[in-house]
Amino acid sequence: MFYQCYNMTWTLEFRQIGRAYLALAIPAFIFHVLFWMHVATHRALRQISMLWVYNYLFTDILLLVQFFVEYTIRTMSHCIAHSSFYAFCNVEAYTNAYMTVLEAYMLVCLNITRYYLIVKNCNISTQYPYILILFNICLYLVGISVLLLQVELFQIVKLHPHHNTGNCHFNYLDIKTQYGNLIIVLLIPIILNCYFMILTTIHVRRSQQAVRSQRSKHLQLLIQFFVVYIFWLVLWAPNVVVSHIVSINDSNSYTRFGSLTSALCDPLIFMFIDRRFLKVWKKTSYRIIHCGRPLRQIYPTTITRVPDATVTGDTGRRTSFEVTVNNKVIYSKLELGRFPDFDMIAEQVENATEGRNVEVVTKADKKASCSIL
Repeated sequence: MFYQCYNMTWTLEFRQIGRAYLALAIPAFIFHVLFWMHVATHRALRQISMLWVYNYLFTDILLLVQFFVEYTIRTMSHCIAHSSFYAFCNVEAYTNAYMTVLEAYMLVCLNITRYYLIVKNCNISTQYPYILILFNICLYLVGISVLLLQVELFQIVKLHPHHNTGNCHFNYLDIKTQYGNLIIVLLIPIILNCYFMILTTIHVRRSQQAVRSQRSKHLQLLIQFFVVYIFWLVLWAPNVVVSHIVSINDSNSYTRFGSLTSALCDPLIFMFIDRRFLKVWKKTSYRIIHCGRPLRQIYPTTITRVPDATVTGDTGRRTSFEVTVNNKVIYSKLELGRFPDFDMIAEQVENATEGRNVEVVTKADKKASCSIL
């Protein structure tokens, strides 16, 4: 019986490149594991508003796992069967193409949700959580469907297997398919992101009368997204362009360096720019330095009662309302005869007394003044 054997071992040149990639992938994987450990162990980080961020970072860690599997198989000298070779080759090609589509549009979705939060004062994650989850599922399904339709049904994209000269990837049969996919994967997301970032930036620059804590939070979100997107454009986009235009795989192997560097930087960006992650990391670092001993605090023997917070204002015309603690204004906003829900005001007062950011919320019409005990 005839048995066809495939040797998938890289050549010496590609093995040297693979070792350089491995030097990037190992610390990137460690940072991602530490990131997800903090998310799993701290309830404050498990918020649905972070859904797109976590999805984006999840695709990073999937790409790292795929690279480790690829590196292991491509550096072994063993011969594998025909069916195993094509199964692995398909996984290798589909993973790179699929994750590229997902990451491009996850950044678009993240940008749109933050646009609605900052400009429209609409927190989609709390007001429409099911719609957010539905869009998330649809993105995964549409992404893989587009690839399957092109490869399996219309056959306008062919799998290019490499036995030992490089990585398996897709080849486009005509230039229209090449540039059509490049427009979908790269150009449209860039246009959408630039459009919403410009609108959000203009709004933040014009909102001089906004609450200081709210304005600083909006600036923080904008800076965070700018940094992430610049890294994505500089490090990841060249890999996307080369994989869609260049037919040979040598250039793709070199540009993959950028995508792995992006995977290394992404968790660090969110950990050090987002205050929530930074606070958790400071606690973890303190416990590591002090050998796991908890932070000791000295509490006073007497308890001083904090005076009630009050909400004041006049209804019937364009009014201003403010929340005060100890005669100090901590929360104020101009509204058209509308006041926030009582429970939400109480939550904001608690946030302010504990030093956390205070968010502006207007849910329902309330009476002109009330006391929060």
